[in-house]
Amino acid sequence: EIGVRLVGSEMCIRDSTDTNLKRMFDRGMYQVMGAYDGEHMVGMIALRNESHISLLFVDKEYHYRGIGRSLVMAMADYVKQELGKIAVSVNASPYAVGFYHKIGFHDVGLQTHSSGIIYTPMRLNL
Repeated sequence: EIGVRLVGSEMCIRDSTDTNLKRMFDRGMYQVMGAYDGEHMVGMIALRNESHISLLFVDKEYHYRGIGRSLVMAMADYVKQELGKIAVSVNASPYAVGFYHKIGFHDVGLQTHSSGIIYTPMRLNL
């Protein structure tokens, strides 16, 4: 069974040379959870500004097993229970919009193209 848990910032940035990113993790500006198959990380989600999903990845070999949903729901529960927030937001790529709709997010704006990135702003009320 795949387990989901909070991850220490040092694990996520140990190979990074980006000092600004390291500083942001060290200051608690990002919360990260990982999905593990044993000791092997197969997915991760990162939250910034206490309520915005900034990253969600699941290893291709583990797609369609409910891992993405589990990561989002675990982070949403953390946001509500630990941070006292009432919603989670995400800027969903075109590929991910259907996934987020399926797990309860709704669009809060039109698809946007900014700095070469196409996304739809979405929200999940907790």
